[in-house]
Amino acid sequence: MAELAEFTEEGFCASDWINQSIHQRPESASEEPLERFLAELEMRLQLSAEEIEASLQDSSLQAMRRIPFAVQEIYRLQGDIQGMQDQVSALATGVRTDASFASESVTSLAELDRVKINMESARNTLTEATELSGLFIKVEEVFEAGDLPRVAEILSSMRRSLSLGLIEGSLEDALSGQDEGLIQKLCSLLLAVGRYHTVEQLYCASRLQTVHSLWEEVSSSSHGAEGDEGDMLNWLPQFYGRLLLVLEQEAAWCVRVLPSHQHQLTASLAAAVFEKVGKGTSNRLAAPFAPRSATATSIASLTALLRDVSSMGRSLAELLEDLSLQPLPAAPSPSSPPLERQAVMRLLFSPVEEKIAVYGTMEQSLLHTEMLHLLPDDPPATSPDTDGAEATDATVRMLAAASKASFQSLKTSLDRCLALTGGSELLELVRAVDLELTTLISRMQSHVNALRQRQARALSADSSAGGGLTEEEIGSTLRLLLVAAELSDGLNKLEAQFRTTISITVPKLEAIAQGGSTASADPLALRLAGNDKCLQRLQRLFASLQETRFMAFPGAASQVDGFTRDAHAMVNDAILSKVKLHLDGLPDLTEWRKAGAVGPSGSLPSFNAYPLPYVTAVGEYLMTMPQQVSPTVRDSSGRVSDDHATAVLMTEEEGEEEAPAESDAEELAAEWLDKVVSGAAAMYSDQALKIPELSHSGGAQLAADVEYFCNVMSALQVMPPASLLTFQLFAAFEGGAFAEAAHAAKAEGGADAGVLEALALMKKVSS
Repeated sequence: MAELAEFTEEGFCASDWINQSIHQRPESASEEPLERFLAELEMRLQLSAEEIEASLQDSSLQAMRRIPFAVQEIYRLQGDIQGMQDQVSALATGVRTDASFASESVTSLAELDRVKINMESARNTLTEATELSGLFIKVEEVFEAGDLPRVAEILSSMRRSLSLGLIEGSLEDALSGQDEGLIQKLCSLLLAVGRYHTVEQLYCASRLQTVHSLWEEVSSSSHGAEGDEGDMLNWLPQFYGRLLLVLEQEAAWCVRVLPSHQHQLTASLAAAVFEKVGKGTSNRLAAPFAPRSATATSIASLTALLRDVSSMGRSLAELLEDLSLQPLPAAPSPSSPPLERQAVMRLLFSPVEEKIAVYGTMEQSLLHTEMLHLLPDDPPATSPDTDGAEATDATVRMLAAASKASFQSLKTSLDRCLALTGGSELLELVRAVDLELTTLISRMQSHVNALRQRQARALSADSSAGGGLTEEEIGSTLRLLLVAAELSDGLNKLEAQFRTTISITVPKLEAIAQGGSTASADPLALRLAGNDKCLQRLQRLFASLQETRFMAFPGAASQVDGFTRDAHAMVNDAILSKVKLHLDGLPDLTEWRKAGAVGPSGSLPSFNAYPLPYVTAVGEYLMTMPQQVSPTVRDSSGRVSDDHATAVLMTEEEGEEEAPAESDAEELAAEWLDKVVSGAAAMYSDQALKIPELSHSGGAQLAADVEYFCNVMSALQVMPPASLLTFQLFAAFEGGAFAEAAHAAKAEGGADAGVLEALALMKKVSS
């Protein structure tokens, strides 16, 4: 065979090349008929072209397979760049927060000192109480002894102990009144002997009565039911708004009456308030935000509620910050370090954080409900009179609609997660999405299998009746190709979106966690600071993005592959059903055993054989495939988009293209046209191999039939397989001529050896 470079040269002439090949043929082949040499040359050229095309196709497929990995690599690099930027920002934040860490250490030491002071105060109180009891017992003995200095000392101690008890009772009564001067005087006496804890306890107890009244007043004024999230959205912010006014008034009172303890008393009061109302708030949040009955509205309401509570937290943090910055008196009374603002904020956010902790369960319950609504377990109801085309079309349209709407719903879930949790629950969302998407695709696969069973029964009945699937049934089945393509494309886009979000969000969360208490009013910072395991799980998820084999949704990816296989198998069976029907009786045709006149050369018959009806029917059917496959795929895309205009508009607003591009549809149509024609060729070759006996006239007829079929394949731009080319070239040879040609072809290795052996058995000659 000449070098391929000859065919690419400018001015290449096919006639000159053929003449040159004839003159250069071996001497051993010069005695053979010229037609035979040219036929063998044509066969070798066709086989070489087939090998080249197969090689190009393999290279193209490998290149196409690498495109998704290249796209994922681009997304990964984008995420790495963003992650590096966030890490640099986190380092800068870490440098700025060194001072705050030192301050926290000092605060911790101060807290230890406060505990020490409180313990000493308690010890002194117990000691005084013990001494007073002892003094009452010994007072008579002292008087009898007549030791006047000792009597005076005992009476002084008794007077001091009794005065402290009277002061506590007087302060409790004074705190319920308006005499600030008396309150200040009594508090000064207690603070002078280190009894700050008593002052704080009495102050908080007196003010909690006001808060309890406010709680009851706001609760009784709410009009909604206790399980209504709309009622919570109105009631809880209203309560917090009025509570903030109370705390501001109390802060101003502390500045006037007890300026040296203004910050600590206000913080302690806020902590006591939130601790008291926290359980009641949690109980009221339980019913409207139950995890197993979550809805999109309830999660949105919880997000709005978190915003309202965060607003309250910021206002309270500013109030405490202002108090801590105000100058203290020149000679303050001994006091304990102020309560950490972070502890107060934790108590404030605790009821809402309890619901965020079960976000994964809430989202999974919501997605399960949405997916089940998009695609129920039972197939669409059809009347007994509904034909196969209508039933198939209804199911395929339902699957296409479910595929589109499901990915839109899953993208929305990512927005919900970021809005409510800030990304701290991304891992739980990934697990929920994978589970529910896998379940949905499994139901889609069950619907396809039900269609396949119905199609198999229809084909069995049509085969016995001599019919086949109608054009409408085949067209409806063809739309499964687009459903499978959209399902795979949607999963790839969803995977890329989640990978990008993870690569951007996790470094930001690390930076927030490193910021410590600098953002004590931020619920996300509080959540991360109190949950090291959550951040560690997210860091492991972020690290796994660097692995080339990582998949965010492995279960869904496996299920998509299974759905695609079943869908392709059903489409293949539907399209080739008519081909199978026409080829079923091929081995038993009497034309293969007929005897005919033989020409003078003994190698070719004396008449021109015309293709039989079975093969012309197959050829005419295949020639209609381009007009059926391509328009059906394009029309399917348009029809599904019309059914879900709202979903498409939403994705267009986000700058994404929901429906496949026209070029993708054309590529899909071309790919399946090649599969259909190649499948028909394989089916034809298998049936031809089952012919039991082949006369010389029958061989010429078979060669004419195969030549017609190969011409149809060439017209459809599909390379005929080697098996059919071997039938075409060798079926017409008779006796010894066949044996000699088969032996030469085997020696050169250009023909299908299995077909040559089968032809030898049919012709009853040795190959």
